[in-house]
Amino acid sequence: REIQDEAVDLGTVHVAVLPTRLSPAVTSAERIAPEFTRALDDALELDHWVGSPLFVEVVPPPVTRRALRTGGVPRGGDLDGPGLRLLLSDLSANVVAIVEVTDIAPTKSNIDTDIVEIPLDGGGVATTRLEKGRLQYTVRADVELIDERGRQIRRTTVSASAAERYELGIYEGDVRALLLNRRQREHFDPDFIAAQRLAIQEAAAVELADDVARRVFDGTLGYAR
Repeated sequence: REIQDEAVDLGTVHVAVLPTRLSPAVTSAERIAPEFTRALDDALELDHWVGSPLFVEVVPPPVTRRALRTGGVPRGGDLDGPGLRLLLSDLSANVVAIVEVTDIAPTKSNIDTDIVEIPLDGGGVATTRLEKGRLQYTVRADVELIDERGRQIRRTTVSASAAERYELGIYEGDVRALLLNRRQREHFDPDFIAAQRLAIQEAAAVELADDVARRVFDGTLGYAR
């Protein structure tokens, strides 16, 4: 048993996973909630990194984040070759994993639109529309593994999607003039609408985490052999 334990210890590859970052294209498009990357990192940390396969050990993410802060690297910032090697040395790790979200595309389907007349403050009635349908977010990310010598071990692309029903109020005038009931206020509330989008994006993040973890583990095991 002692020999087996020593073999596992000597053969284990230690992986430092950087916080998920967004590509410039995704950032400039403003189609993704800032909470998305945190949702993905949380899913990876809580559901996957603690259950790594034999011969793979993921450096605890808080330890990696602390090392990045100590090195003056902001969340989502780039590391050059020497910086990556220094980070791996500080963490006693063999491999660094970089996860970058490159695209997130919304798709609407099964759309129905109802005409809704709503009283106006001060008198009169406004004609609004209530759009109902299904909103799907498809997310794509690159997963790159680099060893302590700066060599790329593997680079792959993964994708996942999630969908849910949504309801959205549409009015060309000043929404503040509408006498809305409680349910109607939700249809026109930017925060409520954003929360609907975020919930779908976070569900996609959980699905994406499965593929990200699998690619990190497979690539690291291939490197170990």
